[in-house]
Amino acid sequence: MNEHVMRCYFLVNHNQDSNVYGWRNKLFTEFMKKYPNLNVNEGNLADRKYQIVKKKYVNELTLDKIRREVGNIIHTHENYQSNENESMTVDNVQCDGIPDDTIENNQNVEPNITIPTHEMLYIDQMRPMFEYNIETYSNTLPEYRPKIPCLPRRLNKKHYQYLNVANELISQRMMEATHKTLPYLLFIVYCAAITVIQNCGIKITEGNPSRRSEPRNRSNEPTWKINITKRIKLLRKDIGKLTSFMQGNRRWGFIKYEIKPILRRYHIRYNDQSLENNIKNQLETLKQKIKALGSRISRYHETNKRKEDNKAFMKNEKKFYENLSTKGHSIQSKEIPDKDNIEQYWSSIWSNNICHNQNAPWFNLIKKQAENINPMPDIHITLDDVTSTIKRTINWKSGGIDHIQNFWWKYFPSTHIYLMQFFNEFIENPDTIPEILTKGKTVLVFKKGDPKQSRNYRPITCLLTIYKIFTSIIKSKVYQHVIDNNILAWEQKGCVSKSFGSKEQIITWQISTTNR
Repeated sequence: MNEHVMRCYFLVNHNQDSNVYGWRNKLFTEFMKKYPNLNVNEGNLADRKYQIVKKKYVNELTLDKIRREVGNIIHTHENYQSNENESMTVDNVQCDGIPDDTIENNQNVEPNITIPTHEMLYIDQMRPMFEYNIETYSNTLPEYRPKIPCLPRRLNKKHYQYLNVANELISQRMMEATHKTLPYLLFIVYCAAITVIQNCGIKITEGNPSRRSEPRNRSNEPTWKINITKRIKLLRKDIGKLTSFMQGNRRWGFIKYEIKPILRRYHIRYNDQSLENNIKNQLETLKQKIKALGSRISRYHETNKRKEDNKAFMKNEKKFYENLSTKGHSIQSKEIPDKDNIEQYWSSIWSNNICHNQNAPWFNLIKKQAENINPMPDIHITLDDVTSTIKRTINWKSGGIDHIQNFWWKYFPSTHIYLMQFFNEFIENPDTIPEILTKGKTVLVFKKGDPKQSRNYRPITCLLTIYKIFTSIIKSKVYQHVIDNNILAWEQKGCVSKSFGSKEQIITWQISTTNR
């Protein structure tokens, strides 16, 4: 371990004897990569380094060997950076005469993503963890894997470095794969996201979908409230015993084992002539203490609630407003309807086939109006379509059974070219669409009313984010064709892009048609 401390020290100081700015923090970060579970801090490591040098725990020969090893690592990274810069210059010269359409339409081109030199140090740290996650989750179904936690709202430089390295690992893994499929890509992206989360030090909670999450019966009160409540209980207990003594309880055992310890605690002598007056004064003091502690609980509760609201708003703004709107509608687990009642209620709605009139007269009218409309060309998805659609998505919107949020598709751009290939293949051959793409998890959200009634719950199905991206691209293509050919009626506002809600449209229509 002493040798590893010196190796980390030489690495963060670039093999120089003078300390660079912030070397203690860098030394701690580099050391914890190998010993993440060791309970040390920056000061411990800095002191350890000084002791190693002062008392010569590592001899000079070993130190020279470590210096040479670190020098080779730094020299290798510098050569890698210079070679990458030269190759990038050559590539730019060769691509000057190639049209953009040629590069865009070549779907078989593998992504060539390079990683900066200062991030190469993280590859050795993340690659074993990435491979371990692949081996761990390779034989598990997506719905049985742990959920991917959210990263902080504000990302720092280290977060972006982890994301870039994970993106490079995905690119290398996909290029090495012999059979590239969408489920395999989802699996690799999931493992890369878990690897980033682990390196950021965020806890991953194991989930079990077979167990329904129920509210816990035990209270989750903060520690400060529990401690103050205990103090209030002890004071009330003393008040009760002293009051009983003042009311005439003079039993020998009660006085010896209950009253005298209380009097000694408050520095009151039992044989004093003014015993009763002292006890009365002490009772008044104890009551004032209880009142002060009660006020402290109220004050702390308001402060704690304000901090929790700010934290919830920063973490998930949408959920924060939902909790405000559903305040007072919380339900207990015993009030939730059972599974059979819910399935029976929704089966009566969705399982019954409804026959429509296929011979309605207005069908022929619509057909005649559509005869002069140009047919829509075949849909072909480009790389720009995938990138622009992913860019418009919301980062931490709930994922489907694969647990992958839109954030990871944004920051793993090496996956975009594979998504383009898969989407075009699905359009040409719909039979090749994997089953996982159309699977979702349904959550029942309580609205209002009797919580025991199934009709008072609104089902929300969380589909795969990649499915939403796919359908969004198709929707944009179809919508562009509809607008170009003026297919929608001018009164139609429900499916028009950037239009207001139904209430606003009704008010606008009423005002515009009212005779003044």
